[in-house]
Amino acid sequence: MAGYYLDILFNSELLDVANEQLSISKQQVDRIQKMVEAGSSARGDLLNIQAQKAAEELTQVQASNQLYISYLSLQQLIDIPVAKDFRIEKPNLKAIEAPKQPITPEVIYEHALKTRPRSGLRN
Repeated sequence: MAGYYLDILFNSELLDVANEQLSISKQQVDRIQKMVEAGSSARGDLLNIQAQKAAEELTQVQASNQLYISYLSLQQLIDIPVAKDFRIEKPNLKAIEAPKQPITPEVIYEHALKTRPRSGLRN
């Protein structure tokens, strides 16, 4: 079941990335459109960016479909009626911080010596 949950999280992130990329492409299309109208850019540039935008629209639709399938699969697994408003709760993760001191092999070895379990046997 955890795999289904992780699939939803993964596909949700993919959809967010696809939406953001599509937004950027739309802005680029607008910018190139204005440049073509002003005569400072070739029409071919506009056609290329429009093709890129269309490809990103396809990616967004595919990501949306994958997310829907992930939700559907989880609902079927837990045997509940399929509902479009079914959502999972995303974990609120804190940012990973870099260590305060550099981690060298010597530091790791010293830590291992200090924290290793001691056996009851003596030599």
